Amino acid sequence: MDKRLFEEIIGGCGIRDFGFTPFDPRLVRQNVRSISRIPQNCKSVIVCLFPYFVNDEPRNVSLYAVSRDYHIILKKYLTKICESLKNEFPDNEFSYFTDSSPIKEVAAAALCGLGVIGRNGMLLTKDYGSYVFLGEVLTDLSIDCEPHGFEFCENCGRCVAACPSGALGEKVDVGLCISDVTQRKGKLSESELALYYKGKYIWGCDVCQQVCPHNQSVKVTYFTEFYEHRIPFVTEKNYLDDFENRAYSWRGKAVIERNLKLEKNRE
Repeated sequence: MDKRLFEEIIGGCGIRDFGFTPFDPRLVRQNVRSISRIPQNCKSVIVCLFPYFVNDEPRNVSLYAVSRDYHIILKKYLTKICESLKNEFPDNEFSYFTDSSPIKEVAAAALCGLGVIGRNGMLLTKDYGSYVFLGEVLTDLSIDCEPHGFEFCENCGRCVAACPSGALGEKVDVGLCISDVTQRKGKLSESELALYYKGKYIWGCDVCQQVCPHNQSVKVTYFTEFYEHRIPFVTEKNYLDDFENRAYSWRGKAVIERNLKLEKNRE
């Protein structure tokens, strides 16, 4: 199928940056529930970029969590894409995913030619650096496209050197990742607390992104939704404001409440 028709439809849904790659079973993540939603006889993967950078304002949560939950924003656009494609191709299947995707998102985006893979495991794009969310549409339609080769960053080592916890080596050690620690449920162990206090946010960590050369002159997002309902500083007074629509709500109130209490002990 000529990809120009897909480009017209996806562009008409408000997406400026996207790409295509043939479906490859090696992209599939094993032991994830969403694997059942992959279309039978899947043939193509469409990856869409959703840049979210507005500014690098002072805050106590990771930049991606300042606006409303990106899942809500991406769902709106990806649903529209699938509905538009279904109208054009009623006999075919289209399934969208983001974050809980059954495929390796960064790898798929790289195969689509949308960016290179950084030492921190993130996709580094030309215009937006790593400040992008990824959304995918999987379909049983064969789209005329060829996969790009995997490309990696220059390996300057800045993210590795700057990581407060030493989580970046040959691979990303999630066990040491401060962002992951801030999101864990329950009481933190002594070693986890030590990692938590090496960070500066109550949710997430942006250090590896902030030092990356690819993020020094990024374009701001064209999605108006990321400019709205911003809460850069989450406090005991406002953490319940619009809580169900925030990126940190998926772990429940107890995690944010715990982290806010931990901040009182920060030296």
